[in-house]
Amino acid sequence: MRGRPAVRLAAALACALPLAACEGFHFTGGLTGLAAEDGWFELPVGRWLVADGIQARAVSVCPPARCGAPGLVARFTLSGREAAAADRIASNPARTLAPPRAAGGGKKAIPPPSVVAASIDGWRGARITIAGTKQAGRAAHVMVLAKPAGDRRDVVLAVSDNPDSAVALATATIRGLDLFGR
Repeated sequence: MRGRPAVRLAAALACALPLAACEGFHFTGGLTGLAAEDGWFELPVGRWLVADGIQARAVSVCPPARCGAPGLVARFTLSGREAAAADRIASNPARTLAPPRAAGGGKKAIPPPSVVAASIDGWRGARITIAGTKQAGRAAHVMVLAKPAGDRRDVVLAVSDNPDSAVALATATIRGLDLFGR
């Protein structure tokens, strides 16, 4: 994963998903539009997500018991190589995020994700669907969108098990950030 910053970012965020079940955390001041009274709570990301070029701003989660569908929304600032990777992804997400081919033509253990270019209010990136196993019959739907901020890139990531929810979460977060100039 050393040479694939986008994969490292996705892996870090995937590790945050199990924390959505931890209802003992409650922080205020999270992402605009994700209110605690609606079931959302912010994770303490200050020091546990450490990677060169990635600065976590906020991660908020809502477990299914409180929101009907599980949700995770994160905001990051990227710099250096990570910002350049975000630009490459935004310019051609389907090609950039395609999984590497299996060595020797072997069968893949999981199906490749579906990646489609997406944009919301000037934020560009991808809508990604990651299929679950046939036994589970579930999928993860991800919206990952970036917007230039000088030499950095602001990134919003929304994850849900419902494609419409992922889009709605990303849209609400982006519009909240733009509205309040964050």
